[in-house]
Amino acid sequence: MYVPTQSDIDLMDDLAVTINTIGDNDPNRLVAIANKIVEILPTLNSGSRVYYVLEWIYDTIDLVIEREREQLAIKMAMMESMASESASNMSDTSENMMDMDNEMDDMDTTDDMDDMDDMDSLDPDADMTDMDDEMDTDAPTGASIQVDLTGSNYAYSESEIYVSV
Repeated sequence: MYVPTQSDIDLMDDLAVTINTIGDNDPNRLVAIANKIVEILPTLNSGSRVYYVLEWIYDTIDLVIEREREQLAIKMAMMESMASESASNMSDTSENMMDMDNEMDDMDTTDDMDDMDDMDSLDPDADMTDMDDEMDTDAPTGASIQVDLTGSNYAYSESEIYVSV
């Protein structure tokens, strides 16, 4: 069995940096290199220096490739989790929109329709001055009243307001 020298160890340290760099940038290239080493190893003397260094390179490449596979599996799992979460959020949003749509459909529009019926009963040929006179029959007393209304969808919160004369 071959015993590595200090120069072999120095060479392997330098190669380890190169192998890791290639693994980070182009793992497919490492696979191609490892496949070539597998083709060459059977032709070499298993006790030789060349065999020892090539076997070490192959093992190092194998470790880097396995690390890349694990990182890829983690990334894929994260992406699947994010996609699942996104789909769940979209489903929740869709359900919320459907609930809002149903709530809008359920809103009572009868008050609005009553107001429309009142408008239909007005005589279009009526003299506007007569209407003004009817409104001005009571002299103003100087008193005021404040009415707070809220409105949405072209309707107020109160359909009618009553005040004492």
